[in-house]
Amino acid sequence: MNKTLTFWQRRDLTIRTLVMLVVCSCFMTTGLWETLIADDAPRFVRHVINAESEFTACAVVDVNGDGRMDIISGGWWYEGPTWK
Repeated sequence: MNKTLTFWQRRDLTIRTLVMLVVCSCFMTTGLWETLIADDAPRFVRHVINAESEFTACAVVDVNGDGRMDIISGGWWYEGPTWK
């Protein structure tokens, strides 16, 4: 027995489904958000490599291919592990 839904029945089913998805996602993200903000400030330690540099961000890459990670900051790179 094949029953075909009318336009209004399909529309009602779609609206109910969307409402349930929104409600469920609100409950799920509420618990996740509380878990994420439960910790205090990010835990990291700032290490100053060059106090005269104007850059505050860096990337860690093996620039010279020696197998040791180097630091790139702005137009400068610091060879690891001496960082000079």
